[in-house]
Amino acid sequence: METEVQLSGHAPTTITNVNPLTVLLSGLGTTAASLFAVHYIDSHHGEHVMSFYVHAFIPLGAILVGLLASSGYLISSLISGMRIGRLFLLTIFLLQVIAYFVGEYIEFRSLHLVWRRTGEPMGFWYYFHLRSISYSLVGGREGSTSLGYFGYALRLLEIGSFGLVGLALPSALRHSAYCESCKTYMSSRELALFPASLPYRKFGTDEAEDRQAYQEEQEELFEKGVQAAALLANLAESGEGAELCDVMKSAQSARRETAKLPSRIVLSMTYCKRCKEGDMYIVANAGASKRQLHDVKLDPTVVASLLQKES
Repeated sequence: METEVQLSGHAPTTITNVNPLTVLLSGLGTTAASLFAVHYIDSHHGEHVMSFYVHAFIPLGAILVGLLASSGYLISSLISGMRIGRLFLLTIFLLQVIAYFVGEYIEFRSLHLVWRRTGEPMGFWYYFHLRSISYSLVGGREGSTSLGYFGYALRLLEIGSFGLVGLALPSALRHSAYCESCKTYMSSRELALFPASLPYRKFGTDEAEDRQAYQEEQEELFEKGVQAAALLANLAESGEGAELCDVMKSAQSARRETAKLPSRIVLSMTYCKRCKEGDMYIVANAGASKRQLHDVKLDPTVVASLLQKES
């Protein structure tokens, strides 16, 4: 279902109402494909991917399969623009746990296990129990060491890892910029870099005066960078898209050199591709630390000018 809305000062925008069932079905589709791949590898090559561990207690197999299984939720959410909430994440986790047991059951059914004395088929939960207590640690002088009932701890680790890593990709979207008007995720783009320091330089123990002069000049350049950031923020707030593009263009030629400096001013924006609403972020990067200097709400005409400049 589609809805046409009129945003202030802009042409009508067509918005598609997102059906959460579509996202769920997409995630279940990639989950089914992942479980099929695991079963194929197990039945044709004898490798039980879900039980692949590194360093004895890291269930790498369950983690990788869980990420692959949950990729459908992420892809479908990005395409449809559905915003993922906590309840939806809980639903994904439960579906991932159920999928784990479905995969185990498929493997169990493919083995056609029966009791030797009676010929009766073995039950799934007893098979699950036998598999759980058959885990062993391989390595060392004694070869492999059976874990017995402690194998259930690895089972829980597998199930938890498969379920929780399934949330990693979809939950990443919860912190992404989102346009409430158009019901879609916003795009991000780095626009320009401005110098806020001198290139890195080493000093000897007998160059104390040079080091002091260097430090003072660094501080002076950083203050100039902060002032330039204020100018950029004023241009953005005033809707001066053309002048803002001119300032950015002047810094474009030295972009590579600026990126190597210890301190620099980073100009970036998030924007909606549909309605062109956006925000500009001006951040001071000093080594590993980052300090946001300005956060400016952009007029759609400014966003359009910036995008045209970048294209």
